[in-house]
Amino acid sequence: LPKIATATLIIIAASIVWIYAVEPGHANPIPSVWRSSQHVQSFEYKAARIDYIEEGQGPALLLLHGGGTWGYSFHKNIGTLAKHFRVIAMDMPGHGFSEIPENYGYSLLDTRNVIEALRRHLGADRLSIAGNSWGGGWALDYAEHFPEHTAALILIDAAGLADTVEADQSSWPYLTVPILGRAILHGVFRFTVADGYRSTLFHDGSKVRESTIDEVYNALSWTPNLLAQIKYQKNLKWEETDLRMSTLRCPVLIIWGQYDQYLDPSMASRMALKIPDATLVFLPTSHLPQEEDPAAVNQRILDFLSQ
Repeated sequence: LPKIATATLIIIAASIVWIYAVEPGHANPIPSVWRSSQHVQSFEYKAARIDYIEEGQGPALLLLHGGGTWGYSFHKNIGTLAKHFRVIAMDMPGHGFSEIPENYGYSLLDTRNVIEALRRHLGADRLSIAGNSWGGGWALDYAEHFPEHTAALILIDAAGLADTVEADQSSWPYLTVPILGRAILHGVFRFTVADGYRSTLFHDGSKVRESTIDEVYNALSWTPNLLAQIKYQKNLKWEETDLRMSTLRCPVLIIWGQYDQYLDPSMASRMALKIPDATLVFLPTSHLPQEEDPAAVNQRILDFLSQ
């Protein structure tokens, strides 16, 4: 028995050393097939290249992806929305193909400053912003601090309530746990991304295409992007956005998947009660309505912004 216990301890110790000694994911990003067909542009923010995709003309509509994904999350929305708006889908630092600025703090202050830098780069006086998950929380925070530059908000299964982390049923909240967080990142493989999409992120997993799994996994598995998830999880303080929700004065549309397995639909109702005159819509999807039911989301956004 002592020999078995000793061997077990050695294995555990070696595993811990390996988890921290070896960086998770790929040292270089895997190219995106979809991205190669898009009009990719960039701007410089604190000496880092921030990428975005732009299409269409008209009032500016910014699309913000959630944690662990990138601008591709709106690949089924950009074309339709661009018939009416100047659509911009940005890769937030630590996501997609954007670089990470030096001394970037992964906080709401940092994300709002990146969005504001993009707005200035675009030369747009005001932005309508649609954001999913973390992206919804980033949009909410920006609107709270830059009301003069926010025309409207579309919050899609959005972070932003004070108990967002506690309520989150994904593995992301565990990223901040020592050892376990790194272990989770080392467990990100194509098949785990596929399982997550088909079993939880979509209500109807049969709608998930193999190309979607490739696009999400290839960007997420870039080492800087994986490590960024831990840093964001540690530094995004949703208590701040919750406190200021009642101060919002722009039109707000809340879209939520009624089968969301990550952020319970009851959070949508609570958010709607906090935001003055918010419009709440439920769709028969899980956490990614813009991907699972893009036609419905596109129409809701167009109807809302045309009012």
